[in-house]
Amino acid sequence: MIIYYLKYDPLFRTKFNINNYNKIIMKAVIFQKNLLNINEQTNFKLVENFDEAEVVFSNNSIRINTKDDQVHNYQLVYFEKDVFTETFLGQFENGSTFRLIKPIDFTLKITKLKTGAADAFSFGSTDPRGWAIHFHLFNL
Repeated sequence: MIIYYLKYDPLFRTKFNINNYNKIIMKAVIFQKNLLNINEQTNFKLVENFDEAEVVFSNNSIRINTKDDQVHNYQLVYFEKDVFTETFLGQFENGSTFRLIKPIDFTLKITKLKTGAADAFSFGSTDPRGWAIHFHLFNL
């Protein structure tokens, strides 16, 4: 798995025990939003705020620094892998669970060719009738 790390931060490294990282500055930009269940609007609005945020991925966590200087750290648990994506599960501060999906292999190559993005990911509800917000990641 690719590890994205934006800035050297010894506290982040110690907290998540990340020993191997690659310093790559990435910006998350929303390219699609889907909200099917109005009851999940709180989490949808939280993730909407991640547009143009700096993102740090590791094998077991994601750290997001938003434009308005909010910092969100989420532990990720590997869930499954298929031909097109890898899926992880996490939990928001309010206790709600989410899924984080990253394209891999051929799907990632197509995304890069079509958009010029370095990578991509999606945040979504664990309910298939919930919500999802899709991001492209760009080098700064």
